[in-house]
Amino acid sequence: MRIHSCLGVLGLLIAGACSSAGGDPASSEADALGNHATVRVWITSHPSAPFERKPDLQLGAPVSDPTTLEVLDGPSNQYQEVDGFGAALTDASAAIMHYQLTPKERTALLEELMSPTKGLGLNMLRLPVAASDSTWNGAYSYDEGGPDPSLSRFSVAHDEAYILPMLQEIVEHINPSVHIIASPWSPPAWMKKDTGSMIGGYLPAENRGVYAEYLVKFVRAYWEHHVPIYALTPQNEPGQPADYPSMTMNVPAEQSFLVDDLAPALDKAHFGWVKLLGFDHNWGDAYPDELLSDAKVRSVLSGVAFHCYGGDHESAMTELHDKLVNQWHTNKDLYVTECDRSEKDSGGNRDNTEGIQRLIRAMRNWSRSYIAWQLVLHPDGTPDQGHGCMGSDWHCVGVVSVDEHAPHTVRRQWDFAYLGHASKFVPRGARRVDSGPMGNLQAQTMGPIDNVAFVNPDGTRVLVAYNSSESEQTFQVAWHGVAFTASVPARSAATFTW
Repeated sequence: MRIHSCLGVLGLLIAGACSSAGGDPASSEADALGNHATVRVWITSHPSAPFERKPDLQLGAPVSDPTTLEVLDGPSNQYQEVDGFGAALTDASAAIMHYQLTPKERTALLEELMSPTKGLGLNMLRLPVAASDSTWNGAYSYDEGGPDPSLSRFSVAHDEAYILPMLQEIVEHINPSVHIIASPWSPPAWMKKDTGSMIGGYLPAENRGVYAEYLVKFVRAYWEHHVPIYALTPQNEPGQPADYPSMTMNVPAEQSFLVDDLAPALDKAHFGWVKLLGFDHNWGDAYPDELLSDAKVRSVLSGVAFHCYGGDHESAMTELHDKLVNQWHTNKDLYVTECDRSEKDSGGNRDNTEGIQRLIRAMRNWSRSYIAWQLVLHPDGTPDQGHGCMGSDWHCVGVVSVDEHAPHTVRRQWDFAYLGHASKFVPRGARRVDSGPMGNLQAQTMGPIDNVAFVNPDGTRVLVAYNSSESEQTFQVAWHGVAFTASVPARSAATFTW
């Protein structure tokens, strides 16, 4: 057990305060805690009642429980800066809100999801560049038809119908600080080989230049609509052939495309400030290591994007981070850009890992973001293309759902609460800090309790936790030598702030 001196309490006391005569140690400790003495608590046990406010707790008890989770936030215990939390605004999500909600209902939903003062405060959106596996009415690109190497037909008119107006409302009125990460599923069919459509195939070397210009035109068109693109990935799931809009792009092809085509094209168009994130696929794939082995690639990439559907988060992101720092002597931002909480058609989570566990573990392993899959879907996971969001006995679930058979009815899903337990309390600019069992802060769980902690720019401390067990768990949380006792019900998420 760590022993703390009086001076160590919060690191806020001066030596004279510890040595002043006649003072009550408990009183001095309370004075030192100041605004941190009161711990505020929010619990979610079901998405129909998210963020239930519980009675405040008091920080200041001695550390005495053998089951103690410690939070350390000194300079040597601080890690990556948080960029934010969010979900994907697919064509399907935007269309559902456009066609099945009134303008007033749509604005109210966007505020509930994205307003930093009225809602969850989601501040990141992932945006497919043209069609993905979740579109309202089939595949589309921004340059339809036969070969058009001059891109004379390029147009975002499709998006002007309902995607861009929705983004403009968000950017101009609801959350101006939103960061948009754009990801293409497929270029126009005429650019590809081995396919006559946007499904499958690959981009031949001779078309990489025109595809780079296509993506630059997309960035420019959105900029002209006052919707800036924060980051761009060259290809969604580059190793995943699929029966929906998709394309394979192997490591040498992505390396060449990034260095020789996309980065120079963005620079030439004065969009060099758009971040480039490589990979954009599952934890545990060798692709990112191979991609970043090229020094030229490292010079143009801002970071790497991950999805959560395969592999191990710790080996994928922490090992890559360590390799970047220790072997390549650089640092790149890591992002989780897609993670879906699928459900079985018969009800219940498709696997045993909840979205908030993935969020916690992503943030514990150097991710600057956690972006869930779709913002809005129908309850059955539609509309979809191919089998991207639909299996033999499972379907994707949005952050919220709108029932196509009962329009105007919005239902909060689990990820609404799971995202909010972080996004409502951890703003951009916060830093992850150490948390875990005393003496083993690198352990990602303490018994059944997943946890991650942050220090916010205003000095607030935040602990996000999830109890994966079937019974209530009670434990101490220690911070700078003092503690409070927390209880989290079975299968429940909790946020503590002080």
